[in-house]
This record gives sequence, C-alpha cells and structure tokens, in this order.
Amino acid sequence: MLSLDRDSASHVQLLEKFMTAFPTERWSIIEDNLSIHVSEQTKLALAARAEMEIQFIPKYACWLNLIGPWWKQLRSLALKGRRFETLDQLTQALNDARLLEPALPSILLEKTPTRTGFGPRQFRCSNSVR
Repeated sequence: MLSLDRDSASHVQLLEKFMTAFPTERWSIIEDNLSIHVSEQTKLALAARAEMEIQFIPKYACWLNLIGPWWKQLRSLALKGRRFETLDQLTQALNDARLLEPALPSILLEKTPTRTGFGPRQFRCSNSVR
C-alpha cells in the first residue's frame, strides 16, 4: 500500500486502508519516530481507535528498525535511477522487485565477530552520536 503524500493525514489514511484490508480485533503497530508518525494530528486520529496500539522504536536505536535493511535492498532493486509518472508505475516496480527478492535480506541473518564472540550484525546509524 502506498500513499501519495508524506504527511500526517496521509499516514492516518494509510493505516486505515491497512486496517480495512487486513481486519482483526486488535492492532499492534511498531513505528519509528518520523514526524508524521508522532504528530498531534496522528495522535488525535488514532486515539479514537481503541483497537490500535502504536509502539515506537526508541530514538537513537536504529538497529531495532529491522525494516531499514530490507527497504534499502528493495529501493535499490526497484527505484534506483528510475522516475515514475504515476503511482501505478511505482507500485508495479515495487511489486516486480519484491518478486525478485521476496525474503528478508541476508544482512539480518548474518553473524559477525564481536568482542564477546558472535553476535548480531552491527548496524550503522546515520543519526547516532559518536
């Protein structure tokens, strides 16, 4: 599901479309701290929906955002160097790329040596404080 705009109203509409397409009694959604996810408009709209519980990834903890590596790979396969005139063209490109790489990227499954032995792969945060 895609949204034409990147604003709070579009985010709420996207969540409502998702809830309609995949009905269930209770929703638990995990989001990052993008401004449209935490805006007052979004909070007010979702407060009226008792069946929806929103959890947020802690700030400065990008390694918890497991969709990031997958999105990077999908973006590279579907969007790199391309322009789309319509939402349908964009949707088709994303669907085609998903067929090429349907699984989670291997970056989520790899293990690398750490000081204490083997542990989860370390992610570099673009917004981390060093």
